[in-house]
Amino acid sequence: MSQTILTIKQKQNKGFSLIEALVAMGFITIVALSVFTAQAGHFNMVLNSRDRTIATQLAEESLENLMSLRYDDLEVGVFTEPYGLGSDSIPNFPDFRRVLTITKNLVNDQIFEATVSVFWPRAERANSPVVMHTSIVQRPESAL
Repeated sequence: MSQTILTIKQKQNKGFSLIEALVAMGFITIVALSVFTAQAGHFNMVLNSRDRTIATQLAEESLENLMSLRYDDLEVGVFTEPYGLGSDSIPNFPDFRRVLTITKNLVNDQIFEATVSVFWPRAERANSPVVMHTSIVQRPESAL
């Protein structure tokens, strides 16, 4: 009888059973997948934030360039800087497209309305470009 008890104790101390090992591997897999999913979501959020920051800077740059022009040099129209590496694309930012629209104010034709929209591939899928607007008024002669 003492030998039977000894044999049972030896069998209990051998290690994990196959089912226990499979359950442990399943648990580790679930934890690893959730960590990787969170990591991928965070990485995507960082990329979107970076793109939006670049687009905001490009829109501000376009409006600053517009504000530096003389009032008499402004003209109504739609001006586009396309995607790509061509000579008419935005230098150093081939994935971005900038559209500047200049119109006359409907109430006062001495006021130009300017809207800059900056698009990038990920934003076009999300339909969320950066858009900035400003008005440009001719300075009075006394201010010149």
